[in-house]
Amino acid sequence: MMRKPRLAILMLVSALTLFLAGCDQLTSLLSTTTLEPVTTASETSTTVPVTTIPATTITEPETTEPETTTVQTTATQSAQEILDEAVASLFVPAEVTSEAGFDLFFTDGVVTCGWESDNSDVIDVWFMGGEAQVFVVSIHRPDTVDASVTLTATLSYGTETRIVTFVVLVRAEHTQTDPTTAELLAEDLQALTLDAMVELSTVELPTSGLNGSTITWELQTTDSADLVDNTLTLHYIGSTDIIVLLATLWLGEMTDDKFFFIEVACRPYSTIETLLSHPVPDVYLKATVYFFYERGFFVFDGTGLLNVYADGDWSDRIALGDEVFLSGDMVNGYVGWELWYPSLEAIVSSGNPYEQPVHEYIFGVSFPRPFEISVITGTVHVIDSIVYLYSGQVRIAIIELSTYNDSYDALKAFDGQTVTIKAANYYFYSSCYGFLYQEGAAGITVVG
Repeated sequence: MMRKPRLAILMLVSALTLFLAGCDQLTSLLSTTTLEPVTTASETSTTVPVTTIPATTITEPETTEPETTTVQTTATQSAQEILDEAVASLFVPAEVTSEAGFDLFFTDGVVTCGWESDNSDVIDVWFMGGEAQVFVVSIHRPDTVDASVTLTATLSYGTETRIVTFVVLVRAEHTQTDPTTAELLAEDLQALTLDAMVELSTVELPTSGLNGSTITWELQTTDSADLVDNTLTLHYIGSTDIIVLLATLWLGEMTDDKFFFIEVACRPYSTIETLLSHPVPDVYLKATVYFFYERGFFVFDGTGLLNVYADGDWSDRIALGDEVFLSGDMVNGYVGWELWYPSLEAIVSSGNPYEQPVHEYIFGVSFPRPFEISVITGTVHVIDSIVYLYSGQVRIAIIELSTYNDSYDALKAFDGQTVTIKAANYYFYSSCYGFLYQEGAAGITVVG
């Protein structure tokens, strides 16, 4: 009951306050207004003086235009300028001495950035994600040798791309002091080795060491090999042999030597029996020469007989009874498998027995094998410069034109006479065998 008079008083004070504020506004408005005279149609020309209430001048504070700074945004920059700024913001350490690793941040929301390492075994970069484009860098320091790794940043803005590379030197965990000349030479000496050697081969000996030393060679006197500069030629020995080489190494002012005792292996070769049963190209053969003709020669090795077609006379290079080492290709030639276009690798020995077993040839009864030696008796007939042997009216043998001229001419001198000769079977014609003769006049025996 006591609160109502107090509320009425508060309301009265508020109304009075509003009234006084309105009077102040009205007074201010009247003090700034100039009243002009008003003339109506019924008024006369009498001028009635008007009292002017002086106006109060309100001075506004003087304002100054603020200075403006021009800020270039991506809307006004070119793509190249934006990429230039992005490149300038990149930072990669030039040298790494620990495995702590680091992060590559690129927080620009406009330009995208990617990173790659050219050696992930040392520096591995992988994208962690996020709007900040964070790449995590893992370091794997090498053990003893420093490594240089190139990190490549690819920045893109719109259709423009910029590629920037940074070379980072990653220090090794264990630094090594530079070796001395003596240590380097000792390392070269230890690293110098020679491969196994085989006779009838050419070996190029090394002329420089692991650390740049110069190597010269000497060969202990031997009949098994020759040395010219650093080219070692191994001859045919026929059994395992030892050669001695001395290597001299030079590095700076220092020198050292190393001996090599090389066991030269015998060159593997095939037998005639093997070559005839399994003919292959690029073969090696050791055999003894027992017969010559104008296009080649015959050889034997205890396992068989073989024609060596050389397409020429080899009697000035090798001799009957020479044990030779030949290489060449097996070819299915004129009389079966033959060794064609051989290379003479070595003369193993000379003056060996070469006479072959002699078989009696009886026409119609005997069937000589290729290259066998047969004793033939017949009458010599020369027809169109070709020598034939007859038994009565029957042609029993043809002497091949590949026979040496001196032997062929010797037989022609006995035209019409019956003779006995030793000849090698070479070819079978439709009517008789063809033979090769090599003994000249000395091998002809007249029997009738």
